[in-house]
Amino acid sequence: MNSHLRALITMATTQAIMDGLLIYLVASKFDRHTREKWEEGLQANKLLKWKDMATFLEKRCRMLENIENAMVIQTPSKQIKLFFHCPVSRQPEVFSFFYDGCHK
Repeated sequence: MNSHLRALITMATTQAIMDGLLIYLVASKFDRHTREKWEEGLQANKLLKWKDMATFLEKRCRMLENIENAMVIQTPSKQIKLFFHCPVSRQPEVFSFFYDGCHK
């Protein structure tokens, strides 16, 4: 184990190693579409930093929020909201569903 750590330290700084591990952990939790967007933006010859991941996440969250807000504005009469309190975080959670009127 120590020999592996020494080998890593010779290849990159401690900060670069920590950034890489954190990026790997976060990216492993992405859904398929987010992973595709993340992979599209990667450069093969660049060592990623946490700042790169943070910037990507901010842009992705902003885009998803804009899409959700646009959907609510366009179809407010078809939206059904479900409110409940999360037993773990004890915070209110909201789930939105859209009904298209085609129930069979």
